[in-house]
Amino acid sequence: MLSIKERIVRKLQNLPESNLREVLDLVEYLEAKRANASQNDTDPLLSVLGIVSAEPLSSDQIDEELYGPLLVRDGVDEGEA
Repeated sequence: MLSIKERIVRKLQNLPESNLREVLDLVEYLEAKRANASQNDTDPLLSVLGIVSAEPLSSDQIDEELYGPLLVRDGVDEGEA
């Protein structure tokens, strides 16, 4: 049984020159993709770990950050009055 490389070489020998250029482009693309993958093999979130160090926020604090301070009057939210 032929190895994959041997099968590829046999198929390449029968291709016209114009198709060989396409094959070369594909091989070069795969090489570049592989090189980039090896450089970026870590989770992108791990690269920022340690940059942000703060106390956890409560759900009320998150709401305030997102929507601004809630005005409370006599124990009733302004939105409910």
